[in-house]
Amino acid sequence: MSIAELFKVGSVEQKLNVVKQTGRLVDEHGNVIATGYNYDFRRSVEQAIIDTKFMQAVPALSDKSLKAVLNGEFYGDESLQYQSFRQILEGRIKTSTIANANANALAVMFRRRRGKRPD
Repeated sequence: MSIAELFKVGSVEQKLNVVKQTGRLVDEHGNVIATGYNYDFRRSVEQAIIDTKFMQAVPALSDKSLKAVLNGEFYGDESLQYQSFRQILEGRIKTSTIANANANALAVMFRRRRGKRPD
C-alpha cells in the first residue's frame, strides 16, 4: 500500500507509525544511530499529511512538525512527545482543536512517561 493510500484509509496509529519513521536518530556527535524506514519518502509523507488534513486529527502535528519530517528530524515516540509538549507550551491547543482530534491522538499528547512523577 502506498503512503498516499495509507493516509486515506489507514488508522491514526498506522499513520503515526509512518510519520515516526521518517527521520534519523543522531547522537551528540552527529553520528547516525538509526534511520527510519520511511526516511527516503519524507516528501511523500509530508504531502499525505497535508492532503488528508491529518494534522486536524493529531494536534501534536503542526507546521513545525512538517518541517521536522522534511528535514529527517522526526524519529520515534520521543519526537512525537516533543512535538506534543511544544504544542501545549506554545498555547496552540484550543478547545476546537481538542474537539476535532482523534481520541488516540489525544492520548499520545497527554500520556505521562513511565517512571516520571509530576511535581
